[in-house]
Amino acid sequence: MARQLVNASSSFNPSDLESLVGLLEGLTKDIASIKSDLAFLKSENIEANRKIVSDKFGETVAKGMGNNAQALAKLAAQPAPIIEKLTPDFNEYFSGRAF
Repeated sequence: MARQLVNASSSFNPSDLESLVGLLEGLTKDIASIKSDLAFLKSENIEANRKIVSDKFGETVAKGMGNNAQALAKLAAQPAPIIEKLTPDFNEYFSGRAF
């Protein structure tokens, strides 16, 4: 991805770079938030939260919440896919061909 940025940077204007920095900062915050959420879901509070949800919304909803927490914990334990496979080439992105 770094190579793509270097190759694409020759065609960037300052506003493109500012937008890219903003996008990357936003992604960094989103990733931190997701990690925090996953850590909470994997914490010992799952059973306490399930009890609260069960009391408020019923056992079926609480069971679904528990299943979702287990699935997310399992997903979090897997290695992350390579980010380059998840994002379009930056040259395509800034030329408008990525969409």
